[in-house]
Amino acid sequence: MVNIVLTAVLTAVMVGIISLAVVFFMIRLYRQEKIRFLQSIRAYFESPGPERPSEFSQVTAAISQQFAASIVSSLKGSFMGMQSVDSRNVQRLENDLANDMLQMNHPLVATLLDQFPAVKRRIMKNPELLQTPQVQALISRFTRPAEPRPDDNNHTNNESSFKGVY
Repeated sequence: MVNIVLTAVLTAVMVGIISLAVVFFMIRLYRQEKIRFLQSIRAYFESPGPERPSEFSQVTAAISQQFAASIVSSLKGSFMGMQSVDSRNVQRLENDLANDMLQMNHPLVATLLDQFPAVKRRIMKNPELLQTPQVQALISRFTRPAEPRPDDNNHTNNESSFKGVY
């Protein structure tokens, strides 16, 4: 029976010693891993040399550059949209002014242009076309009063001389 008790005590002491050895090994392993982890964190945040930035600063620079590019793109789109609206409003105003001036100065030409919508759109988009010599010649042709032409009997067309053919 003493043998059994002695065997149990020695087994308990051996288990205790092995457990202490495992705990000390785990503590040592934990400290080594903690040191390695802190070194890797430090290497990520600290600059490796005076001319090379750290990995963290490189990442933050890339993120901030992308963020700034996104803001610039958004602002550019907003600004271009505002310019486009302003440009369209100016173009519409110019078209309306050209149309009103044409109707006021040359109502017959304005009426004729209503019959030719493609030509009217072109002139409304480019009001400077009204100042070209070709268009001015057409306008003067349509807006000039008809000159009476004498016929064979020294009568004008406005007089009542009926020859049967006009």
